[in-house]
Amino acid sequence: MDDIPFKIYSSTFEKKFRIYAKNITPKRMMNYTKVQLSLKAKRPKVWGKPLSLFIEPTNVCNLKCPLCPTGNNSTPKGKGYMKFEDYKKIIDELGPTAFSVTLWNYGEPSLNKDFIKMITYAKAAGLKVITSTNGFIFRDKAQVQELLESGLDELILAVDGASKESYDKYRVNGHFEELIQGIKDLAAAKKAQGRYFPYLSMQFIIMKSNEHEVEEIQMIAKDCGVDEIILKTVYLWNDPKMAEKYLPTDKKYSRYLTDEGVACKTSIRPGCDGLWIGVNINYDGTVVPCCFDTHEKFILGNAFTVKDFYKDIWNSQKFQAFRKNVWEDKGSVEMCKNCPTNTESQDYARVKFSNVHVEEMEVFA
Repeated sequence: MDDIPFKIYSSTFEKKFRIYAKNITPKRMMNYTKVQLSLKAKRPKVWGKPLSLFIEPTNVCNLKCPLCPTGNNSTPKGKGYMKFEDYKKIIDELGPTAFSVTLWNYGEPSLNKDFIKMITYAKAAGLKVITSTNGFIFRDKAQVQELLESGLDELILAVDGASKESYDKYRVNGHFEELIQGIKDLAAAKKAQGRYFPYLSMQFIIMKSNEHEVEEIQMIAKDCGVDEIILKTVYLWNDPKMAEKYLPTDKKYSRYLTDEGVACKTSIRPGCDGLWIGVNINYDGTVVPCCFDTHEKFILGNAFTVKDFYKDIWNSQKFQAFRKNVWEDKGSVEMCKNCPTNTESQDYARVKFSNVHVEEMEVFA
């Protein structure tokens, strides 16, 4: 029974979280109400604690994707792995009032030796757990079975090509055939074991090198046995020099107004719900407002060293000032100008599959 999603239809709550019956506790519901009231009142001080935890197991990656801050070595920060004891501190303090934990940022999560332990610990705390992989985990068959048994709710599979030729142009040092076979084996094992989870989401970033494969990747995804494919528009990190090489020629696949990129199709939306709802904690405990702060320009504290996260970081004067600034003048914060929260166009489409046909297709462009 714990394995079946419990949905609350037609509510803000259901839209933000896929909730399971055992996750819903009085403490979590009270915290959710406090956060939503703070957000509705546009208060920079949040009455509740974060509902979503974004935790980075590592910023190390086995690939060299050219648009990724880790892959292109554009960030000055050194590489490292989150220690399990530090991770436990976060879950123990914030888990009882949160609903979900997302295990990734700018690295391959499965490279952390405690990756599976991190998932199972969060699940034991009653949290929904989401993570991603570029396929590295498929090299260890035992770990793949452990992943199935961990209780993981959703696994995003990064596949940015429907052929080895297009895949290799972006996923540098990757192994296309190994990745596709690994996905097929995972989906087959999940089905054979009668498991509802993890929900398997294949992700395909549409670029100039692969835009001709949009139809083909959907067929591959269905053949692999995943639950869904996310067709995502490419993000250029406000760098127009990347436009010629990576922007698709077909405008419907682009999130940008022009061939030079940078300007999104819709105007900047005031505020950001994410600053009231979630928090980003990097592998060394550094807390930043969100994943777009790749150079840690807005460090809000360290989750490993503070005594009271709610008081010393979540509602610190620095975090409150940042929320207020983003709400009143979002365009003054460089990393917020092209944030996907300004528009729905970060996803071109989502296609959900049943065993024999396309169950649902939602197009955003």
